[in-house]
Amino acid sequence: MNFYSFAEWYSYNSVNFKISFPQKPIEENKTMQTLGGEIEVKTLTYKAQNPAEKNLKFYVSVNEIPNASKENLTNDEQKTFLDAAINGSVRNHKATIISDNPITLNKYSGREVKMSMNDNKIIVNMKNYIVKNKYYGLIVYSTKQNDNNSEINQFFKSFEIKDISK
Repeated sequence: MNFYSFAEWYSYNSVNFKISFPQKPIEENKTMQTLGGEIEVKTLTYKAQNPAEKNLKFYVSVNEIPNASKENLTNDEQKTFLDAAINGSVRNHKATIISDNPITLNKYSGREVKMSMNDNKIIVNMKNYIVKNKYYGLIVYSTKQNDNNSEINQFFKSFEIKDISK
């Protein structure tokens, strides 16, 4: 099978973070209803343009955590929020969790989750982080046979938190 390869990835830069996509993502601001109330969410989405691409979609979601102060959340509050975010994702995708592990990025805690959906045909790789009062969700969708490809790791490794005092 031939795979489509990107010569140079697109670097997305915001005030608070940066990340690289295979090509320029579509940026949207949405209002979403959650168990914690209505929230404003910024999303970045790149969907595969070529059937030979290794991954179906790259996605980033950023939002303020409802009812959170500007200071760091306690470990229990972080766990509760990440549990809710992951459970919501499982429910919305009608997915099954394959693995769920704690991770850190610099000093910020998060979770790395792998799920399967569509009768185990699609694998969803997620990394979720909490930085002060913000949630960052990074997701890559791939077919089962393309899981663990190098572009998934490249996407996750490109994510950097900037000076969050802004």
